[in-house]
Amino acid sequence: MENKNGYPRALYTSVIEKLDDELREFFEEHKGEPYFRTSFSESAQAVLTEGLNGRTDEAELRAYWANLRKQNNRKKKRWLHSLLSNVDSVDPSIPQHPFHNIYEKQRMLKKQEWTTLYGKKTIRDVMAEELESAKDWASNQSSRFIDFPALASFTPKRVAQAFEADVLENEFRVMDDLYQLNLNDFLQGYVDEMSDSIFTDSRKKYEIPGGDKDFVKEIPMSEEDNSKMVLTVSREAFGEDAITLLDAKDQAILLYVIRKASTALDVSDSLTIPVREIASCMQGKNHSKPSARAYEDAERRCYKIANSTYNKFDADGRQVAAINFLSSAILKNIRDDSGRQVPYMDITLGSTLVNAISMNKIRYFYTNEYEMLENKLSRILYTTLQRERIRAYKRYKLNPAGGCSKTFTYSNWLSAVNFGSSNRRRNLRNIMESLEEFRDRKVMIDSYKSDGSTGNITVEFLPLTPDEENDLMRYEFGDENEAVTVGEKQQ
Repeated sequence: MENKNGYPRALYTSVIEKLDDELREFFEEHKGEPYFRTSFSESAQAVLTEGLNGRTDEAELRAYWANLRKQNNRKKKRWLHSLLSNVDSVDPSIPQHPFHNIYEKQRMLKKQEWTTLYGKKTIRDVMAEELESAKDWASNQSSRFIDFPALASFTPKRVAQAFEADVLENEFRVMDDLYQLNLNDFLQGYVDEMSDSIFTDSRKKYEIPGGDKDFVKEIPMSEEDNSKMVLTVSREAFGEDAITLLDAKDQAILLYVIRKASTALDVSDSLTIPVREIASCMQGKNHSKPSARAYEDAERRCYKIANSTYNKFDADGRQVAAINFLSSAILKNIRDDSGRQVPYMDITLGSTLVNAISMNKIRYFYTNEYEMLENKLSRILYTTLQRERIRAYKRYKLNPAGGCSKTFTYSNWLSAVNFGSSNRRRNLRNIMESLEEFRDRKVMIDSYKSDGSTGNITVEFLPLTPDEENDLMRYEFGDENEAVTVGEKQQ
């Protein structure tokens, strides 16, 4: 299924598979007729694409849906008015009569057949009942256009339009149930640097030295060599005596910032975001209203991210990257329409995010898949596993089931997670607990196998679905910004 408006293919799949069976049955009844010559899925996708018309914002979609319902209710009244005007003024033998199909039925059926269908009712009785049904239909806001009692008198084009109107209403209802009409959140962007030993599984607090000294911490990225990440936090800018390192909650904040920045209408390195939104994304979607403590934590974490710089060094001690996600975060209050002061965070993106967004070096995953993970380490590992899964599909041969595997050494895990513990066995045990969650929830991983003698873990990835190939692979880029064929073995 190609889509010209940039909507993820998985959005179409997830919505269309939830549409009501009555709509599918109606389509099959009319299949082959004018305007019903494609498949149900293709027809439903075309309706959704035209109905969304590029919209992704929840508020905009809700306003459009509300207006659509008003239009539909007015249309029902017009249809009923037309029926009432024509039911007595037009001869039933003429096709334009609303119940011409009943007239034809009486004319064509034998008396016994008519009795089987309608008992002792005359044609006038049947038409009177249909008229009452039409009145009930028009007053019921949930009724479908395809259930209009006089639909048989419509032209093929009007029948198709009635069907499409019902499909669009059903699609909006499904999108509301699944995604609360917030299509901005369907795909989540991330940058490769977020998989470089940035986020920790530890809650340990570290003291910031006195005086004007910055806090500096070396994070090993390999068992075999001296490659490392060096974190620097400015004491003067940060203004606290102790900090925790960036963790899964900070990851959630950064993902939210990337989402806001990459979907903004105006390309800019600055964002003004309500603190409530930052606190909500940090707590997860199951928390409808952040607490006062969550507000404070969100502010503190934004300051921490903005004043944290990571310098990456290779085995020879050469600096190969400087990672800076946010360059500043400033709290300010903005007065709302009621006169209440509402806290906002003025955020300026760091060079890492500015470059990634401007050069379109953003990778993507499905937000709902990430959010179903409960293990914090699983969330930290998610971007690494997603990236390596797609890379494996580009570079290695697929197995008969369409999947592929990759063997991770302990150094691979060190380069992905800033472990709070130096205990190798404990860290590997935690990794396997995380992989179990991925496997049990059927997120990316089909199975894994640990080699007790080496500590290596071979991960068998689930096959990429057609939706994933369309939605995730098309955003990918090769190591040299070159396109790579899916499933092709690279030399």
